[in-house]
Amino acid sequence: MKKNARSLMRGQALSTDAIISLSAFSILLFFIASYWTYASQSASEAYSQSRLEKSALSASDLLVKSPGYPPNWESNPQTASSIGLAQSPNRLSSPKLSALASLGYQNAKLYMGLEKDFYLAITLQNGSTVFSLGNSTFNASQSVTITRLAFLNGSAVRLRLVHYE
Repeated sequence: MKKNARSLMRGQALSTDAIISLSAFSILLFFIASYWTYASQSASEAYSQSRLEKSALSASDLLVKSPGYPPNWESNPQTASSIGLAQSPNRLSSPKLSALASLGYQNAKLYMGLEKDFYLAITLQNGSTVFSLGNSTFNASQSVTITRLAFLNGSAVRLRLVHYE
């Protein structure tokens, strides 16, 4: 009789051990899944931020260093295949700025190769804005700001491009 009681006790102990082990495994699995989700989200945000940075750098280079194609695209903005604001590297052209404004926001975004929204401002050293395009008040989850120094009509200016989503 004692042998049978002992056999029953062993089975109960093993069931209890299995329940504790399964609970511990479930908790561990939950923490791994939570960390995996967090790591995936962080990687996705880093990739998105990197894409914003690359496209903002490329667009700001294009605007400040290139005259665009064709070089006199400002005479007929709709036929441009790429836009640039430079007469020569870091020397901006007033007619090109006017032509960029005439393109409108959506076309300018397309010509600059930007997939997401942007704000472009050119300011004098004293802080007064001489040109702007886009929405200066935005509430974005991610943004990149690129500032370039250049000259416009003989005055030093700052070209600031904010690319955001």
